[in-house]
Amino acid sequence: MKIKKKKRYVILVLILLLYFGLLFYFLGYKNVKNKGNTATILVGNETVWNYENKKWFHIKKQATIEKLNWQKFHVYLNQEEIGDYYLWHDDRWYLFDKNKKAVNKSGDLLAIRANYNIAVAAMEEVEMTEDAYVQQVLEEYHLPFPSQYTTRKKLIFDIDNDGIKEEFYILSNAFAIDFYPETAYSFIFMVKEQQITMLYHNIVKNTGTNNCQPDIYSVLDIDRDKKYEMIVACYNYSIETPVYMLYQQQKDQFKILISNQS
Repeated sequence: MKIKKKKRYVILVLILLLYFGLLFYFLGYKNVKNKGNTATILVGNETVWNYENKKWFHIKKQATIEKLNWQKFHVYLNQEEIGDYYLWHDDRWYLFDKNKKAVNKSGDLLAIRANYNIAVAAMEEVEMTEDAYVQQVLEEYHLPFPSQYTTRKKLIFDIDNDGIKEEFYILSNAFAIDFYPETAYSFIFMVKEQQITMLYHNIVKNTGTNNCQPDIYSVLDIDRDKKYEMIVACYNYSIETPVYMLYQQQKDQFKILISNQS
């Protein structure tokens, strides 16, 4: 009689364990499924962006930034992947290895902490052998051509993952030393199938310090749609914090998703 009661007790315990196990599994699966993609992206020394449920937030409060101290991030310097490091912020972000020992590395920082994989790619710089598209853009904005530049660069990259590399032109005459243009300008534009699409442009009366030199800081697929977003940096005069802007291609134009000015 005691043996039968013991068997019933064991069976009851097993049924309860199975019930709660299934309950935990399905509730846990639901929570994970509904959690969504979240990421924290550090750009340079001061810019912190959060991405959550397809929304962007620019983190400005120092107390919130300090909570990232000693958190592990996947780090890129000067567009090169260097691995996982603990980060700590003072006048800039400092890197520490797995034993939390300081690492002597520096450069243009991109650091990612996310609950999913974010693909980061590199653009290829090529020689600019002709100026037809440059001439078209400058003349459209009533700027002299030929012109003198402080930045003149051509990059290629397949930003929309269609198997064809697009061309990206970066032009600026900002902060000229050996010449002094009346108008200061900066451009980044894309050429695809002989069509020009403008990303960034700034045209002002030149005072020597009132423009910025643009560059493409990084390209990364944040929303995992196999198309790349692009971080554009515009470097100000002297030691001022650069302007960072995250662009996304939407149909026939580029739109800013977030910047460190918003």
